[in-house]
Amino acid sequence: MAIPVFDLENLQAICDVLADTEAGLTGSQIGRLLAQMGIADSEISTKRHRLFDALSRRQASDRSGNHVGAFVQGAIAPVRWVGRTSEWEAMKRALEEVLRFSGLAIDDAGKIIAVEARMTLSKPQSVAPTISELPSARPTPEALRQQRIKAVLPDLLAEFIRLRAESNRQAAGRMLESLLNRLFDVFGLEPHGSIHVVGEQIDGSFILDGETYLLEAKWTRDPIGEDQLLVFRGKIEGKSNFTRGLFISVAGYTPGSQSALVRGKAPNFAMADGSHLYRVLNGDWDLPDLLRRLIRLLGETGYPYVPVADLANLGPPV
Repeated sequence: MAIPVFDLENLQAICDVLADTEAGLTGSQIGRLLAQMGIADSEISTKRHRLFDALSRRQASDRSGNHVGAFVQGAIAPVRWVGRTSEWEAMKRALEEVLRFSGLAIDDAGKIIAVEARMTLSKPQSVAPTISELPSARPTPEALRQQRIKAVLPDLLAEFIRLRAESNRQAAGRMLESLLNRLFDVFGLEPHGSIHVVGEQIDGSFILDGETYLLEAKWTRDPIGEDQLLVFRGKIEGKSNFTRGLFISVAGYTPGSQSALVRGKAPNFAMADGSHLYRVLNGDWDLPDLLRRLIRLLGETGYPYVPVADLANLGPPV
């Protein structure tokens, strides 16, 4: 049976039931079932957000809810609940409360069937197993993007705050790379992780408006000085003549470090710090809009670093 894309509010409700702390799947069960269904797992720690991120990605890629339906069927398969009949019935009822808003139900064999969609909480519609009654409207790509951002940012922000207390700053730097990869991914910037080429390592890359940018990210105890900025400029210059870059130093930059970049050469990358990153993680600013603003100011003024205070009129992602 073909299943249309789930409304994201419905999908989140499904994930809330499946990942319920008391009655839902454990984290390891979620991971195994995602793997069995061929669905890429998420690195988010909270179960319900992890599951929502994985399933919303897959249905957006498929433009179909089939894999979501397969996951639900796998989770509710009676064979998984042998000896726990009452728990299975409770889970089935909880899932159906949500699924009926998408015109779906679960039969006694644990299979998804088509029914007439429920329109309200108080007056469910009668069961009528016909695929023609399934809703045909699909959320727009922008709506999917906004819902994913709302679901993922709280966990990323919590992780960012935890990293502040990490005593091993080298480990914090590695974890920052992972965090940034997930952040750039949720904003649709097609990130690549660490890149190794002969004689050097680059923390990552991303694509903004069709242009490739190299990424360098540091979270040291002290502000970054001009020496590391000049090394990054050399890495960019060693690539193509259209490659640009973004340097993120959570601890900021030393006074005068920016001047070294503009002395005698045109800068080829923009710079951001922890304040910029926090505003994005907190949902105050849209990441692509922030990057476009930094790149435009770089082109207009020749200065790669613009403080947060000078970007206060940026808007949120949703």
